[in-house]
Amino acid sequence: MLSETNVDDKNILNKIDTAESAKYFSELLEQNSTFFLNGEWGMGKTEFLKGVESCSKKKFINLNLWATKDDRTVINIAFTKLHPFIYNGFRLLFVVCVVLSILVTPAVKENLWNILPGFLNSKLIIAICTIPTLAVSVWKFFNYKSVYFYYWFLSCNKTKFLLKRKVLVIDDFDRISEENQEGAYKLFNCLNGKLPIIFVGDYSLITKAKSKYLQKIINHKIELPVSLYPMYIWDEYFKNLNKLLKIDVSQLLINLFIEENRNLRERSMFHYYVMQELVQKNKKDYVQINQQLAIIYVYLFYPLKYMELLKGMDLNECVADENLKTIKEILSKTEGYPKAFIKNKQGYYLYEVVKKLTESEATLILNGPDLKKEMVKGGNASDDFYHYVFTKYNGMETKQKEKLLDKALENIYDGKDSSLIYFIVVTENNIRFKYGKMEEWKIRDEWFAILNKYNFDFSQKIYFLERYLSISFYKLGQMYDSLDLNSEDFIDGKKKGHYFLTFLSMKNKWYDYDWDESYWKKLELIFSNNYVEYLMILSNVLLIDVDFKTKEIIVYKEIYNDYRETNLENVDKALKKIKPTIDKLKLEGYSIQIKEKRVVNLT
Repeated sequence: MLSETNVDDKNILNKIDTAESAKYFSELLEQNSTFFLNGEWGMGKTEFLKGVESCSKKKFINLNLWATKDDRTVINIAFTKLHPFIYNGFRLLFVVCVVLSILVTPAVKENLWNILPGFLNSKLIIAICTIPTLAVSVWKFFNYKSVYFYYWFLSCNKTKFLLKRKVLVIDDFDRISEENQEGAYKLFNCLNGKLPIIFVGDYSLITKAKSKYLQKIINHKIELPVSLYPMYIWDEYFKNLNKLLKIDVSQLLINLFIEENRNLRERSMFHYYVMQELVQKNKKDYVQINQQLAIIYVYLFYPLKYMELLKGMDLNECVADENLKTIKEILSKTEGYPKAFIKNKQGYYLYEVVKKLTESEATLILNGPDLKKEMVKGGNASDDFYHYVFTKYNGMETKQKEKLLDKALENIYDGKDSSLIYFIVVTENNIRFKYGKMEEWKIRDEWFAILNKYNFDFSQKIYFLERYLSISFYKLGQMYDSLDLNSEDFIDGKKKGHYFLTFLSMKNKWYDYDWDESYWKKLELIFSNNYVEYLMILSNVLLIDVDFKTKEIIVYKEIYNDYRETNLENVDKALKKIKPTIDKLKLEGYSIQIKEKRVVNLT
């Protein structure tokens, strides 16, 4: 049955309370000082800053120099973020001046100006039109660049009042290029003392740290709350996991996570595989829990050692390293029931089930004409063909891997998916790009070049980024800042739902339900094309819960944000819009239940 909250999964990863620290930081932002928020990768810096912003009365302007491919200078990009109206007005004025310069040329003047009424054809009007055109001509003659104007404007003390309610956040400062770091320092020289500036990153990795320049410009170095550090996040997680699954995880294993400083992002990754193996694949009663968790740990954090185990290397040789002594101790135990790892290795490997498909039959499928169809039909995580490809994939020839990727992309283009298709795309992404630590936007561009060969439309590309590359809608909304629901990309797109959600993210309308009427009309268009996508959108923005297997829908009259102790606004307006449409799904066999209240935790 569908539950009101996903207690079997998401609630175990409850948000860690950092409200006091966030409030303190927000109070510091009343000063126009420079801050450095220090934290290693995966420790929750972005989420913490969201909490700070919710406590602050100021608007946070995020400058993500690493996430977007942009050839403009840092000062240019910052100006567009800090002063969007002035930036657009400046561009419009420039265009108007160019048009006027054309209108006052002799050829146009003789034909156009003579037909205007007398007062418009006066010498005064012509002179007024001529002056800005001369200014444009002089500007172009001396080859001035707009960046000089931006630099002057940002440096001018008289414009300080325009930044009064803003905070500039330069995110992932340790990951941007040295050139952009230099640009950020120049930007700082313009804005110093005019508004709070927050540099975010790992302080030890900053390029300028050796020259001590960064230390000179920073007024306050802020550390993340200790509650976000590895030594404080694991005990509560395993306590909740024990309650949920009625298991008893060894303190020895818990200590390993703490000793190796596994962070919040790694906790999320680990939890995904715990739920996959113990719940979705129903292995909880067929394995010794601590040994299964140890195997998941090796799979995630020591993948080469996992592959050695998979290939049959002796356990003592494989985990002989000093830092793996805890894993060795756990996996070496042979007593107890269910069978221990040593006696039933295949049963503990990830994705593993009893194999029914013979190797020769699987080979025939791989080399046969129905491979594309079988990747969907036999591509679920419980299917034998999936597990054959999974276990053999690393040893396959390049030509065979390319064939599998080709058929996977053809299926995705046709709107079909399976666990096998997901595995192939994610594995190829890791091998080709991610293991090389390529920047996210570069990975996007590399995949777009491939997807173009299969004629993916723009909405399908957004779907691909979110589904297979795990790029969140929040980041997609930052990557694409000019989406339009009246564009051909949306109207003709095959994945309108993902385009629509990215558009909401771009407009910061994800949990703000006071949408323009045009939004609701486009949502109705999505419903008429594909009601599953319609339900997916409403589920993502928390207006409903839906279980597609049991065909159950829960609609909420009220959504209460427990974190901020307030109701989300305009839920009643949204309910009036969606209720008549959802009622139509009764004809499709869906049962619809109305509940008074939903409790969520949103920063």
